[in-house]
Amino acid sequence: MKQTIEARLAALQLEQIPVNIKPVEPYTKSFGDHIASVYSNFPFTKHNQRLVEIGQRIIDNELNRVLLMLPPRHYKSTIFSRFLPSYFLRRFPARTWGQGAHTQALAEEVGQAARDYYVASGGTLDPSTAGKGRWKIAGSLGGFWGAGVGKGTGLPADFLNVDDPIKNRAEAESAAYRRQLYDWWSTVLNTREEPGVIKLITHTRWTEADLIGWLLTQVEELERDGHADAAEPWHVINMPIIAEPIQVPLPSLVTREPDNREVGEALDPDRFDEKWAEKKRLNTPIRDWEALYQQRPTPDTGTVFSAAKILYYGTIERPG
Repeated sequence: MKQTIEARLAALQLEQIPVNIKPVEPYTKSFGDHIASVYSNFPFTKHNQRLVEIGQRIIDNELNRVLLMLPPRHYKSTIFSRFLPSYFLRRFPARTWGQGAHTQALAEEVGQAARDYYVASGGTLDPSTAGKGRWKIAGSLGGFWGAGVGKGTGLPADFLNVDDPIKNRAEAESAAYRRQLYDWWSTVLNTREEPGVIKLITHTRWTEADLIGWLLTQVEELERDGHADAAEPWHVINMPIIAEPIQVPLPSLVTREPDNREVGEALDPDRFDEKWAEKKRLNTPIRDWEALYQQRPTPDTGTVFSAAKILYYGTIERPG
């Protein structure tokens, strides 16, 4: 009797298996073609095309540890947090994209856009989890999750993307917020990585101690302490709004993307040319210009005392 019941259950299970299941066709479009197919009016300027090419190199695993810094309004979030997740999950439907942002609302906003582009490209969602901040791919283990700074997740990540984790100067200057940000990266997001994970940090620079600055400092400290093999092999892509000959020193283990523009050339002259940038510079405090637009954050000189003018006195026995 027991064998008869087990045999019947097995037969019922076989009867419930759909006979029309077909293997998912590989998604062979390039990143640029993917964008064009889901958003026909996307402006493929020279600058945007360069960002699309960087995205393709990341998806093809040519770059898997990237620190990308560029000014506001230059399509970083659109390309890397809205289009790129949809493309990654069309290419690799069994993998998971983890999205970080300065608030849960922003993480969900880009998640909704990525979800809609994924569907527009022909992808199918699991109807049981098709929300903005968490959605899964039908018939697969892959999907998307988003978390704001301070928010936790118990989900894995084959791709970790953090986009603009600092939203304003007040947060950038807050030691308490920066500690929360570092802890969130170290103890929440970075613990979600799967073998072969891709990590992309994209944000406009604010201070030397913002997330990108802190991650570069971590590499420096590991190098100095003799633990270079434990350092993340970051590749820095720095895009100031106006090309300049200045190159900020980087740790020896960190590689740098060349900027092939002429000195003085605007980053995206089709939208913000040199004349526009000069007007913006003249109307922006120098510290904000250097950080937000030139991606060269400098210490606050202070309103009463300038740090550069403070002198230290002491003796050999008691240094100043």
